[in-house]
Amino acid sequence: MENVSTRPEHALTKLMSAKQKDGLSSQSVPYSYRNGALPLAVSLCPSVTELCLHLHGITDSELRSVRLLENLRKLKLENERDAGTSRITFNDGLAPLLKDVGSSLKSLELEYLAPLSIHVEELVEYCPNLVRLTIDWCYCRTSTDINELAGRLIRKTCPAIWKHLRELNLSSRIDLLDSTDIMMPAEFLILILASSPALRELSIVACEFLNYDVLRRVFRCHSFSCLEVLKLQFCDIVTRGGINLFMNDGNNLKKFESDCARLSDQDLMELKFQAKQQNWDLQVVSLFEYYYTEEDF
Repeated sequence: MENVSTRPEHALTKLMSAKQKDGLSSQSVPYSYRNGALPLAVSLCPSVTELCLHLHGITDSELRSVRLLENLRKLKLENERDAGTSRITFNDGLAPLLKDVGSSLKSLELEYLAPLSIHVEELVEYCPNLVRLTIDWCYCRTSTDINELAGRLIRKTCPAIWKHLRELNLSSRIDLLDSTDIMMPAEFLILILASSPALRELSIVACEFLNYDVLRRVFRCHSFSCLEVLKLQFCDIVTRGGINLFMNDGNNLKKFESDCARLSDQDLMELKFQAKQQNWDLQVVSLFEYYYTEEDF
């Protein structure tokens, strides 16, 4: 993706130049932002297919101008980490945008958007054709409470699904693990995982509510039969019981990567032995070994 000058007037000049040549397939809007630059850039380059927006200084109304990009396939929205200055809201900014362009999107990345809250039901409804989804450091919510959701899953009334979603990356804030500030509650995890039966790659980092009960409820809808890569890091209440749900003769796992407090080295060794005994083509990797050496202790 092309990076533009940090001065908005230079960015627009470059956009106009690119448009005059062959059109533009991808663009990044810089951190140094002048009011009104985004709508103007969109009007100059209506054929953009990939867009990365740094949201600092951008308003809801300006974000909605992106709806004019009818060919948009890849969208990344990000704020500066810990900036806390985003003026974007879900109801008046992100939701109207996704309602218009979401059906054409194949990849969506939402990073460092707190305090904005992401509503999973709208993501599934507005972006049904996603192949790749990343949600990183965002507050995530669902309009369905966990008891109602549990009842629906027991009755096998599963939620709407992403039929084409192959890669899902979820990450909360590691520094909030001992806090009451919840980014990804259990009902959100259940609903988003239950909505993703075709996943091939799943990465979950620092989600303090991911546990056996959450996974058990998801498995009532589907068994992740297409999943090839599972990565769990700093999900410290995940136990061996939760991982065992993935370990069955119908699994297609090729790699399991873990750095979770309740998954011991012994657990990982036993998983390796089980894979060998069952003739599964499965690599079990301890991420702890990658990130730490004897010099760290």
